Amino acid sequence: MLVAPAGDAQRFQAWIRTRQYPPDCSKVVGAVPAEDYFWRLGFASQLVAMKFGLLHALLHERIYHFPTTHYANPLRCPSRSFSCYFRRPSNCTRKTVGRVESAAIHWCFELPLRRLQELAGLHDAHSMAWYQAQVATFLFRPNRQLAQFSAQLYSSGLASLQPAPSGADGPLSNDSEAERRAPGRQLEGHRDWLRQRRQQPRRRRGAAGGAVSGGGGSRLNLSRGCVAVHIRRTDKVGVVDTNRREDDRAPKSWADFAVALKEWAFWRQARPPSELAVVLGSEDPRTFVHFPRLIRPIASWWVTPQAFVFDGSAGRRFEGIKQANERLAELYGLMEDEAAELAKAKKAKARGGGGGGRGGGRGGTGKAESHNLRKDEGMALAAQLLLMARCDALVGSFASNVAIIVHDLQHGRWALAREGGGGGRGANGSGSNAASSSEPPQTVDVNGRSYCGCGASFCMALEQRSAEHPAVPLEESVAGFKKGYPFGNGLVVEPP
Repeated sequence: MLVAPAGDAQRFQAWIRTRQYPPDCSKVVGAVPAEDYFWRLGFASQLVAMKFGLLHALLHERIYHFPTTHYANPLRCPSRSFSCYFRRPSNCTRKTVGRVESAAIHWCFELPLRRLQELAGLHDAHSMAWYQAQVATFLFRPNRQLAQFSAQLYSSGLASLQPAPSGADGPLSNDSEAERRAPGRQLEGHRDWLRQRRQQPRRRRGAAGGAVSGGGGSRLNLSRGCVAVHIRRTDKVGVVDTNRREDDRAPKSWADFAVALKEWAFWRQARPPSELAVVLGSEDPRTFVHFPRLIRPIASWWVTPQAFVFDGSAGRRFEGIKQANERLAELYGLMEDEAAELAKAKKAKARGGGGGGRGGGRGGTGKAESHNLRKDEGMALAAQLLLMARCDALVGSFASNVAIIVHDLQHGRWALAREGGGGGRGANGSGSNAASSSEPPQTVDVNGRSYCGCGASFCMALEQRSAEHPAVPLEESVAGFKKGYPFGNGLVVEPP
């Protein structure tokens, strides 16, 4: 990524604010993304679409409004808007603008770099990756609730695997074929191992042999630097057989990701492994058992499963976006039913006609149930992304939208902090080691891909098309997708 001259990141952020915060909302036109197809996407995929939605609105003099998301808990945040997590992108609302237009979902278009430079009054030319990073940094600023939730996770909601006591290694094999043959046995072994771990006494970091930590144990020390590692293992990459495999390259094992991390640590940074920390993310729960053992003595940290709504119980582990979305809707529905029962019992108790129902008469049970009913999958995912973005390096795969968003946030905040514009604490609500570094964040893609800031599915389709027609300039291939090829689902990807 090109190093930005001092001042341009702040100028671009100021230009976005000028466009999105007009003095008279009644004289502007609002753009609201279409939400029918949007609710079928994954969380990070929605974030990527929002990047291009804001860019399209900026280039067409529209005010961009947040869409809604099925990841939001309707009990905690009835609007289900992304403002449940992030600061509102405008002082205007859908009710205060002169009129509202429905905006198409945009996955990719070639940015008019010279025009953007002139509009924002920038001193130098910048790459598309630079603009993507700046737009993501503006859009995904945590609101007060997300900042508080992130702080709670950082203080007590992270799990850690240090070098384990003798004989405490997890039981999983790293052989992908074995995983496909016996997924039930693998998950049962995972649960047995976790039960054994819970029974072991916790030790503070540096104790003999190491330990699993969380809450009362040692804490992730971001001031010493961390590496974000995201491992996508299921539908997109072919480890689990579905009809949605989009990456035509061979599936990568945990060992492949571990080797990529170790090579980066050996060649491209100066700290000893014992001083490194990994912030780990994955939709496959087995990753948190197997991968940390492969990278010791590097410590691994991840958000505990208790922070999420989605579960992997009773054969309902993540298999694909469609299945996961259906399961999440089912879980939110059960939570709404339980909330209705609690409300009914509370009314009955107030009338003197009951014994308190499920939520009363049992000490702190009512508070615990209230907390569980307010769990928010989108909140946990957003907090995880922001935590990973605070690291100064990323190991992952651009076949996943998570890697794209983390890359954007790392680079956008670094550019702002380099200029003294608060890219650390001001942009993400908490200190950022990545932002304090004199060098830009480093990225390692396990497949050797270069950064592509479009939707991951679009990027892989673009890669395949470019391989079929290597003499065609990339900008022509991007523009060629405006007719919908190869998706055939009506997505609009034409340039502005």
